[in-house]
Amino acid sequence: MRVAVKPGRPVTLLRVSEDLKKALLLKGVTAEAERVETCSTQIAVELAKGSGYDVVKAGLGNHLAYVLDNVYEEAKLYLEHLGASVIP
Repeated sequence: MRVAVKPGRPVTLLRVSEDLKKALLLKGVTAEAERVETCSTQIAVELAKGSGYDVVKAGLGNHLAYVLDNVYEEAKLYLEHLGASVIP
């Protein structure tokens, strides 16, 4: 099944380490992009300036979970409650 998401929607991205001690949490907006035929579930996201560095700094890989809404603050509070170090 292919997923199509309209541009301009708020999105929150998350990647958590295996031990649940570190989490990459980003917010952005969906964008239009050329489709890559290697994966059926993909979206394009415009992130805040400097967020690319946060992805590299986190070192958690490139597969991210996403929610089509801005739930950044709620997710950050929950992850911190669990004891995770949240990047950024």
